[in-house]
Amino acid sequence: MAKSGKSTAYRALSDPASSAFRLADYPFYLLYRVAEVYSDVLERLLKPIGMDRPRWRVLMSLAEHNPASLSLIADMAAMKLPTLQKVVQRMAADGLVATAPRATDARVTEVTMTAAGRRALAEIRQQASRAFALGTGNLSDAELMQFNVLLRRIEADLVEAYSAREPTLVPPQTNKVCPVTKPASAPRKKRTARATSSG
Repeated sequence: MAKSGKSTAYRALSDPASSAFRLADYPFYLLYRVAEVYSDVLERLLKPIGMDRPRWRVLMSLAEHNPASLSLIADMAAMKLPTLQKVVQRMAADGLVATAPRATDARVTEVTMTAAGRRALAEIRQQASRAFALGTGNLSDAELMQFNVLLRRIEADLVEAYSAREPTLVPPQTNKVCPVTKPASAPRKKRTARATSSG
């Protein structure tokens, strides 16, 4: 749970509302930069083997849950469902996955990794391992573990706060109840009057 009321000199540097704020100390700015650099590195490593990051995310999700529903993969791969559906269609055309309605519920589409998908996954793992080593090679096991713990805490706090719909998170326009103005009856009467006179 997020802790409020804590104010330190460094926190002031990290808080956009503070006059001492510095972008270089804003954690989400740093996370964004790291994610962008990592994505670029991984993309360059995957391109020579004919893969890309969306395929990597789908196959890594299926490595843990095979078969899996589209909604489960979307959650694990952090992808929008419409985007995922297009990726899965391309992967199915390439023979990396197969799709079929779930036997117990035909409304649910399940995705299964094929033998070709497993071979591609083995290659992808090698390249992803290179990206992982480049980014975390100078971290100790304890530092890496603490980094993951902190990321999970931040995600959990944000999800909890958003789910609770705290007033500070609701846009001003949605935090107000705007009265619905019904059309005045006068225009309708005029139309009725015209209709009567025309008859």
